[in-house]
Amino acid sequence: MATQADVRRIALALPGAEEGKDKFVFFVRDKGKPKGFAWVWLERTEEKKKRVPNPGVLAVRVTNNAQKDLILASNTRKFFTEGHYNGYPAILVRLKEVTVADLKVLLEEAWRCRAPKELLAAHLGSCVLIAASCILAGCATVGVIGQKDAVAYARNNVCGLAAADSLCLVRSVERTLQGYRVVIDRRPPVGRDRLSVDVSSGLLGKVRVEATPVDTATRRP
Repeated sequence: MATQADVRRIALALPGAEEGKDKFVFFVRDKGKPKGFAWVWLERTEEKKKRVPNPGVLAVRVTNNAQKDLILASNTRKFFTEGHYNGYPAILVRLKEVTVADLKVLLEEAWRCRAPKELLAAHLGSCVLIAASCILAGCATVGVIGQKDAVAYARNNVCGLAAADSLCLVRSVERTLQGYRVVIDRRPPVGRDRLSVDVSSGLLGKVRVEATPVDTATRRP
């Protein structure tokens, strides 16, 4: 079970995040303009009456409507929507039904949807560290993993966090049913081989990374 206190603590720990002065809303500024990524649901309890805050439900931004549909279908007890949000990339989350771990993933993904490029770049380091520390156990994620994230998981799994691009060369990226297949050439001192790395994920599930050696006899110099 999560609470508004959990929402505030997790949201404000994200780079550049701010809380509204008179509303339970969290945003990040992009070129000076506030971009909301989570806010209390304003419920219309009576027809033609003003909407009122429902502290038990949080509205959270998602990447797009495809991801929205996937998340809604994954668990109708935790997630729902209403007519006001038709066509808008956000979901409604029943706080009492989600864990704090679920909430953390949702808020981090929502922040990523709204944060400007410079903040995303600054935050990438901590994201990569999380990815590296969870390679074997798996990390929580929302929806289908994106290509950039898949490449980051693959590189840091097989080459390490500090490897330069010249030592960990991404040869190709191919979409699969579960995620992406990333082919990587490792060069000394990181390695001397070619690996096919499958990266897959599910809704609020685990990111899985599997590396398979490619026959070096077929490699070109």
